[in-house]
Amino acid sequence: FLACVEDSFLTQLVREATRGGALLDLLLANREGLVGDGKVGDCLGQSDHGIVEFSVLGDVRRVTSKSALLSLQRADFDLFRMLVAGVPWEWLLPGKGVQEAWTLFKTEILKAQEEQGKWRG
Repeated sequence: FLACVEDSFLTQLVREATRGGALLDLLLANREGLVGDGKVGDCLGQSDHGIVEFSVLGDVRRVTSKSALLSLQRADFDLFRMLVAGVPWEWLLPGKGVQEAWTLFKTEILKAQEEQGKWRG
């Protein structure tokens, strides 16, 4: 978990104990200036955990996706099935590791998708 947090460039912002003398709660951010005024408050109800209070700073931005969406209404699934069935999977996949097999599988599926689109016009 710690390696994943570091690999994602996340920083733990809670610095004080949240239950007794232990720091059990996480408040992670991927850059400075996103979260401010972080503090541990009183317990809520019968809980023995302190409430982590913080402010989200900055303007809310709408992110525009640049991903292309496929029109499944116009797809020729019979042609797609035929193209995928024509891939020699039993020859391509044996002896490959998980990542290499996934990459081959994904490549072949994307090629069939593109080819299906060409035939559809």
